[in-house]
Amino acid sequence: MLSFPERGERKKRIIICCDGSWDGLQRPMTEVESNVSKLARCVCPEDRRTSPPTPQIVFYQPGQATFSQETSGTDVVNKIREAYAFLVQHYVSGDELLLFGFSRGAFIARTLAQMVIEIGILNMAGMSDFYEVFAAYQLCVKGGTEGAASARNFLDHYRHSGQKELRPVTEGTLKCVGVWDTVGVFGLPDHFADKYRLLGFKDRKLSAQIKYAFHAIALCEARKDLQPTRWESEPSPQDCDHPGQVLKQVWFPCSHVEAGGRIEEYDDVTYMSLIWMVANMINYNLLAMNEEYLHGLLSVFWTRVQRGFGLYDPEGPRRYCLSSTARQFPTRWNATTKETIHRSVFSSQELIPGLEKVTKEGDPTLIEELLPFEMEIRNHLDFLMKEWAIHEGHRVGANEFDDWPGQDSWYREQWYKNFKETELGDKPRTHALFLDLLTESSWPVDTKHVKEEMISSRRGRGHTAVEDAALRIIGTPID
Repeated sequence: MLSFPERGERKKRIIICCDGSWDGLQRPMTEVESNVSKLARCVCPEDRRTSPPTPQIVFYQPGQATFSQETSGTDVVNKIREAYAFLVQHYVSGDELLLFGFSRGAFIARTLAQMVIEIGILNMAGMSDFYEVFAAYQLCVKGGTEGAASARNFLDHYRHSGQKELRPVTEGTLKCVGVWDTVGVFGLPDHFADKYRLLGFKDRKLSAQIKYAFHAIALCEARKDLQPTRWESEPSPQDCDHPGQVLKQVWFPCSHVEAGGRIEEYDDVTYMSLIWMVANMINYNLLAMNEEYLHGLLSVFWTRVQRGFGLYDPEGPRRYCLSSTARQFPTRWNATTKETIHRSVFSSQELIPGLEKVTKEGDPTLIEELLPFEMEIRNHLDFLMKEWAIHEGHRVGANEFDDWPGQDSWYREQWYKNFKETELGDKPRTHALFLDLLTESSWPVDTKHVKEEMISSRRGRGHTAVEDAALRIIGTPID
């Protein structure tokens, strides 16, 4: 789970990924992973676009119990200490720090960023006093609490205590903080914040020292105690403006859990916020991403029937679930929070009351424009939609629409080739998916030879059920 860099003069990127309420990287690959774990896997060991290459070391922190399962303040502080210890062990002056997290992990990521900016980074010797330093920091964060003055004195003394020290970070160290659905007034659900009052953000202000801040916010969340903790940008005086800071807080068509990317009902909407986060990493050259892994990760889009960009399964239990929410989405541009609504929201069959008005009468700056990587994914979905002819949420057959340009025959055969290459693994769901495609899909006449090739490629691989079904189907006329 941990990777260790080589010490040297080269600067490096330290990427800390804090997950929400479940394990991710430690789970078998057949189980659904979270968006945080997927992002952690996407990061290349080094960025070879720079000279010399820039090392990129990743720390992934899995989640454990949910907030409702007896999570204590100590559990959360231990998670913060674990991530902070990795930073202490690897940080040298000049390194770049990028933090990511979902839900509780988002709280941890934002707490780490704030802590590093305000008090600095301990050295290895100082980690033995982490709990005292963290407690003093939290007392200072809460401002008027009893003991805040003595806590400030403790930290001031600690900065000049000799072997144990707090190292200040230079401007530009906090390169990026990217989070999925931070919740609660101070970053924690209400019932948890009431119980552990020392924890939580001092405010919602986004420090000017954070160069890039990205926040994916769930639109379709019915629980009132999980209100989003939006960042608020700090207005700067004209003579010390920070024109380079980027803040994006974007609303997506999903619930809180779906924003994290790990749900059993495997809808495309769980991928939308991940694709957006990756697109920002690529667009702003923040990280070198493993494109081969990315294509494998997104192969789900090329190997199953699609519903369209941002749509829920029209036949599943989550259909049309954008009809209500307990959250207040933006209806006009706010220069402090810089919130926008992702275009995939408007792909839903039904919209939350007020959203349609946003598109017709609202400020066009409220609509988040798609980045190039998102456009690439959407374009793939568009031609798959034509291939499977999904019309108003229903499969109507591959030949219902005659709008294929001539060159698209190549894309069709390429899609079947991708299907064959990506579905030969021994995953249990592969067999069911393959059978579903064979029995329920309408195949174009001119692709019969491709279908036969796909079936023959399974023979001798022990997939008896697939072979039997294929032999029955291949004798059926395709029209």
